[in-house]
Amino acid sequence: MQLHPASPATPRPMRPTERALVADLGAELFARYGDYRKAIQAWLRQHRLSCQVLRENGGPLQAFCLIGLIPSPDGRLLGYVYGVGVRAEFRGSGLGRKVLEAALAEVTARAARWGISEVVLEVAEHNHGARCLFRSAGFSEDSNAPVAGERRYPSGARSITMSRPLEHAQTDPAARERAS
Repeated sequence: MQLHPASPATPRPMRPTERALVADLGAELFARYGDYRKAIQAWLRQHRLSCQVLRENGGPLQAFCLIGLIPSPDGRLLGYVYGVGVRAEFRGSGLGRKVLEAALAEVTARAARWGISEVVLEVAEHNHGARCLFRSAGFSEDSNAPVAGERRYPSGARSITMSRPLEHAQTDPAARERAS
């Protein structure tokens, strides 16, 4: 498989007409963990959501990052990374980092209004590439996170919980404008 060079495109918020593209790519990429098509479609219907995409000139969706809100067991709201997906031929070119950083910047800009101060995620224990990406973005493995515990994907793969306080998020002036 020949990898494409890094995309010169800039992450941007998903357009309503791209929901099916995100759901299809997510279902394809996450299939080894279970059937996620309906879950992704439900995530995309949330009102307080950041879905950043990379797509050039109407071409195929290259990457996406989807962050929404979930309640913690103690009643607080948390930012939750539902998924970061990069089309196979674009992996290793920095696109996952681009969409993750853009989504985190948008969520950080909205944090006070949404009442959140932390973002959490779950990642498959064996997905070392994703774990490395998340660690490099300031997430740390957190067995005490509000959603932590012995959790597994529908496929049976064990998940690891990672968290990151939002004050460490890089802020992007353009994301602050979009969040207003």
